[in-house]
Amino acid sequence: MTEAARHLDEYVRALNTHDWKQVRPLIDDNAVFIFSEGTYVGIRAIEDAVQRTFALITDEHYQVMNQHWLWETEISALCYYDFAWRGKIDGREASGGGRGTSVLHITPKGWKIIHEHLGPAARS
Repeated sequence: MTEAARHLDEYVRALNTHDWKQVRPLIDDNAVFIFSEGTYVGIRAIEDAVQRTFALITDEHYQVMNQHWLWETEISALCYYDFAWRGKIDGREASGGGRGTSVLHITPKGWKIIHEHLGPAARS
């Protein structure tokens, strides 16, 4: 497993803790995240979006499957994948999923996610 792949796995593990302090170090300050409900530019906007999700979905389990590394160098990498989540919203079981893309790059502090795009699964 490459360093970029390890970083993405660590990011998923951190998300499943629902603890922003564990997620934060894995994301670049200038990252851009695109979710179904909006585009978030910079770490503060991303934190707000992620914290809203943490508050909305309790007992959540998030997973990334079928990773395809489109490119990977010593300084950057791009991965697309399927994702799924399950948890509770307002006390009721809920689940969802789709397709995602993550771009990672190396910084003086190690690998960071600089871009993430999560959306519905593509139709064939």
